[in-house]
Amino acid sequence: MSGQLNTGARGASVAVALEDVSGKPAFCNVCGSPLNSWDKRCSKALAYKYPNCEKCIAKEYDIDVDVFRDHMEEFFGMRPCVGI
Repeated sequence: MSGQLNTGARGASVAVALEDVSGKPAFCNVCGSPLNSWDKRCSKALAYKYPNCEKCIAKEYDIDVDVFRDHMEEFFGMRPCVGI
């Protein structure tokens, strides 16, 4: 069930990081936040050696996250799933 939102003991949703190949949770190489499938797809499309979250990628290019998503759709034909 990794990569999904789980409900904690008090009903609060807790994000679970995707697991990498070794079975360990994957985190952003810059800020340390848990990665989701969209983050990993973007990192792979942009040929990052180590995956980063979309916020850090957008920050690196000095653009807003929404603009980054538009660029990913326009140039790579990639769109995030509805829940992101």
